[in-house]
Amino acid sequence: MTFRALPPAVRHPLCRPVAMGAALCLLWLLVCALLLAWVSGPQAGGLRPAVALLAAVSAALGLWRGWCQMGQGMLAWDGEQWWLHGAGAAQPVRLRIWADGGRWLWAQALCQGRRRQWLLLAEGLAPETWGELRRAVYFPARPSDRPQ
Repeated sequence: MTFRALPPAVRHPLCRPVAMGAALCLLWLLVCALLLAWVSGPQAGGLRPAVALLAAVSAALGLWRGWCQMGQGMLAWDGEQWWLHGAGAAQPVRLRIWADGGRWLWAQALCQGRRRQWLLLAEGLAPETWGELRRAVYFPARPSDRPQ
């Protein structure tokens, strides 16, 4: 049996990148263009304009809500537990990685009460802690942390 030392404590800043906001705006514009093509296509009329308007507004609200709910503040590993430091008090979280781009991680923080928060971790925000953060993220969970 090999022993692996716990990763050191690390703190990493969180933010909502401007580039992601721009990408979401472009996605919404693409949706609007597709809806416009659908409304003005053959056999247009009827309920199509109302459905298209409802879809465009719903898409805008959904994208805006997702953008506003992205984590901001600080993600911290204390050597045993992940903590999310945001606008309120720090809270313990379980971290789940959804995508790894090498210089960025797309993660979900599972908070108490089954609340979830999306996080974008980027090397550029704190390159000096990036290696320690990745080590802590991928360190095997303790038996008590594994899902039942």
